[in-house]
Amino acid sequence: MPARFLLFIMIFSFVIGGCRKDNPSGNNEEDFVKGQVLVGIDSTVSLERTFNYINALSLSISQASGFTFTTTLGKDHIPSIIEQLNSKPYINHQGFSASVWEHYQSGIVYNTSFLWNMTRQNQVDYLSTLNNLKMKEKLTPYRSVSIMVPEGMEKLWLNKLKNEKWVSWAELNYHSKIAPWE
Repeated sequence: MPARFLLFIMIFSFVIGGCRKDNPSGNNEEDFVKGQVLVGIDSTVSLERTFNYINALSLSISQASGFTFTTTLGKDHIPSIIEQLNSKPYINHQGFSASVWEHYQSGIVYNTSFLWNMTRQNQVDYLSTLNNLKMKEKLTPYRSVSIMVPEGMEKLWLNKLKNEKWVSWAELNYHSKIAPWE
């Protein structure tokens, strides 16, 4: 009897789950953040070049993450580096703060801070700050930016950005659901 009941539940679940009208990616076609496109940055493209490419398109960056920098300054400089980076409103933002740490094996000091509202002025300031802190970029494949685009033109920009050589991937910023049955 319990096996039949379990089989009934499984079949019922598949039937109900098969009635969904979402697209194949699992995302509701219109359930994305208006005015945003998420873009992965090619692993050979620096942050400065990323800024230049986006500025040339007359778009703006709302958030950037995964950009990694190392410095020749020793671990005893970490508190002052954090203090200097946290003085920047584009790093110390919405509960986020500078992420500066020492690798436990190599002793190399890393900066992996999130960047917010990267206007041209903030871009210039951050690049100057990195230079002052003797930071060099470590290119990785895990870097991405959230680009602001005109509302209603997200899909147009998505298709345009997918074809850019400096872009490794591009997606709409879909809202996620925690439970798959919601």
